[in-house]
Amino acid sequence: MTENRAKFTQMKDGDAEDYSIIAASNAKDYDHLADKVLTHLQMLKDDYGGFQVDRLTHSLQTATRAYRDGRDEEYVVCALIHDIGDNLAPANHAEFAATILQPFVSEENYWIVKHHGIFQGYYFFEFLGLDKNMREQFIDNPYYESCKEFCEKYDQNSFDPDYETLELEFFIPMVKKLFKKNHDAHAIISCISSRTGVKKDTWDVDFSLNMHLLNGAKFAGIKKFIYLSAICVQVPKLNFQYAKLAFEKNLENSKIDYTIIRPTAFFKSLSGQIKRIKQNKKFIVFDNGKKTKSKPISGEDLSEFIVSAINNKNMKNKIIPIGGPGPARTFKEFGELIFQIAGLSPKFFYFPSFVFKILIYIMKPLSLVSVKIVDKIEFLKIAHYYATESM
Repeated sequence: MTENRAKFTQMKDGDAEDYSIIAASNAKDYDHLADKVLTHLQMLKDDYGGFQVDRLTHSLQTATRAYRDGRDEEYVVCALIHDIGDNLAPANHAEFAATILQPFVSEENYWIVKHHGIFQGYYFFEFLGLDKNMREQFIDNPYYESCKEFCEKYDQNSFDPDYETLELEFFIPMVKKLFKKNHDAHAIISCISSRTGVKKDTWDVDFSLNMHLLNGAKFAGIKKFIYLSAICVQVPKLNFQYAKLAFEKNLENSKIDYTIIRPTAFFKSLSGQIKRIKQNKKFIVFDNGKKTKSKPISGEDLSEFIVSAINNKNMKNKIIPIGGPGPARTFKEFGELIFQIAGLSPKFFYFPSFVFKILIYIMKPLSLVSVKIVDKIEFLKIAHYYATESM
C-alpha cells in the first residue's frame, strides 16, 4: 500500500492537508529513533582514533562509570552517546550529540554534553598549542562544575582496556526509554496569552505561537491539546478575542482531541483593589458599579480544573466555560464584601466608563500616522470592555 504523500513539489505550494500528512509521517519517526541512535553508536566500533580502546568502548566505559556511580538513567544515556558524532562531525561532535539529546533531557545534561569537548581540552589542549583553560570562559555558568565533574570522573579516564566495561545490550532499555519519553507525552496544556492585547502582539502570541504549539503536537504525535482561552471571547470586540477565537477554530479542526477552557476573571484581578483598601483608599468601580457581574475564579481552582481535563472523557472535544464558586456579583458587591471582611466602612470611587470612549474619539485621528496611538486606542478599548461587559 502506497503511503500518503504531499502533493507539492515546492514547500510554498503546500496546504494544510499536505502538512498534516507530513506531520503524521514525522511522528512515526519517533518510534524508531532509539534504534537509529543505537545503530549509529555501533558505527564507533573498531574506530580507535589513536586511543587504546575504540570509540564505542570509550562510550560504553563512560556510561558504565556513570552508572556504577549511581547516576540516573538520563545521565547514563548522555554519557553513552556523548561522542556519537566523533566519526560524522569530528569538528563539532559535542554539539552534534547535544542536538540529538536536547528534546529528551534536562537543560543541565544538555549543557554538559554540548560543552564537554572544551572541558576535555583541559587534559590535552596544551600539547596541541591550545589553551588548556579554555573552559574558564564558562566559569560563571551554573553548570560549569557539573561539566567539569563529568569529564573528570567519567570521560577523561575511560580509555582503559582492562576496565570491566558493560556491554551495549545492558544500556539498550535505557536508550529506548529515554528516546520514547516525549513521544509518550499525553497532552499539551497551553496557557499562552498576550500580555498587552495590542493587535500585533496578540496575533503573534494568542494565535501564531499557539499554532506553533499545535503543529508541534501533531509532529510529536501528542494525543490531546488543552487550551486556556477566556470567557470574554463569547462577546468578541477586541483583537485578542478574535485571535483566540481563530486559534480555537483551528484547534477544533485539527483532528487532535481538545478541550477549550474559557475561565471568568481571576480573583487576582481584585488584588490591586485589596491593596488600596489596606491603604485606606477608595474601591474603584465603573459607572454605578452595578452594570456588570462576574464570578472570578482562583488560580488554584482553575489549575485543578485544567489538569482534570487531561483524562476526563466528558471534557473531550468540548468548549467549557468555568467560573468561581458562589453567585455572580457586581463589582460594587465585591467592594462591599471586601470592606466588610476588613472591618471598614465602604468607600467607593465611581469612574465613568464613557471617559474611555471620549479618549478614543480624541486619539483616533492620530492613529492614521502612529502605530503607538493605535496600540493606546486598543488599550482604551480593552479598558472600556472590562468596564461594561460582564465576565
